[in-house]
Formats: sequence, C-alpha cells, structure tokens
Amino acid sequence: MKKTMKRTMLATMTALVLAGCSSGLDRAVQADIDKQIRSQQSKIAACYGKALGHDAKLAGQMMVSFRVSRSGDFEEVSVVQDHVSDARLRQCVVRRTEKLALARKLDRPVLVTCPLVFQTGDRLRSTSR
Repeated sequence: MKKTMKRTMLATMTALVLAGCSSGLDRAVQADIDKQIRSQQSKIAACYGKALGHDAKLAGQMMVSFRVSRSGDFEEVSVVQDHVSDARLRQCVVRRTEKLALARKLDRPVLVTCPLVFQTGDRLRSTSR
C-alpha cells in the first residue's frame, strides 16, 4: 500500500508533460495559452494520480483540442486522440480545460491542439538514463 501511495505521489508531482500547444498564433498569445494550460497541470496530475490507483501502468499521450473564443474563453473542448484510454481521466482533462480563459481578447476565435503526456515519476526517471 505504501509503495502504491508513493508511486501515486510521484505521478502527481511529475505526471503531466506539456509538449506545447499548436495554434498558429503570435508568440504572446501562444505563451498565454500555454500558461493557462500549465495552470491546471497540478489538478490534472492529481486526476492522473487517482487513475493510477485503478491501473498502476496507466500512461500515454492525449491530444486535447479546443476553441479559444474572441473573449478568450476555452470552448468546445474535446479529446481528439487518447492513448491513455481512461474515461475518468479524459473527463477530468476536459473539465479542467473548460475552466480556462485568456487574460486578453482575441481578434478572432482560434482552434488549438495540445498534446498531454502522462507518465509516472518512475518512468520519467528511467527514460532520462
């Protein structure tokens, strides 16, 4: 039980790696989008940690797509590719992303795709060797 708890804690702290969202926008807006996604990182990682309690080998990449409206709200959030295959984690990612908004307004709505990589802390250490 302690080993599982420790593994979950490691996963919660280092689970989510944001590989960079693509939107075709200028750097300032792109940085704002990345910042907003990163602001939910610990909450999404906590959902991942909980999912690891059901499947300790759970790992993979999830592609999240959303529309940033002119007002800066993140809308129409969906998971367009899911190699993790955990419905609860997918729902958590969508819920967390839907709560986001940019600090600025945009000239036009924009579609964004973000890859999210889920790995436990143990796997992150083993891949760096």
